[in-house]
Amino acid sequence: MSSDPSNLQHINHTTALKAFDRIGDAWQLSTEERCRILGAEVGTYEDWMTGKRTPKLSDPQIITISKVINIYDGLHRLFGDQAYADRWIRCENAAFNNQQPINLLTSRSPAGLDGVFELVMDILRI
Repeated sequence: MSSDPSNLQHINHTTALKAFDRIGDAWQLSTEERCRILGAEVGTYEDWMTGKRTPKLSDPQIITISKVINIYDGLHRLFGDQAYADRWIRCENAAFNNQQPINLLTSRSPAGLDGVFELVMDILRI
């Protein structure tokens, strides 16, 4: 998924949301955590996931999903242990003042999501 705003109109919202939900399952995220990361109301998210409502994601939500996918992929490339890669978001991290990355992801702050995204991407570049 591209985070280039000019390309966002071509993203299939249902497919993007399913990918986000699969990552949420791997990371053992609660519905509330998923909604906080995505910036969606719980009822709306549940309607999307049960098919009661067709997903209509905003551009920021699509960009968030793109970054989450890249974080997930990056963690799996960094760590040979898939289980550890999925647990990493709940491990205290010195780069985040000993906070768990999940706390930053669910902070509803672009800086939180971007901080985790940038750390993982920077490590991959080394």
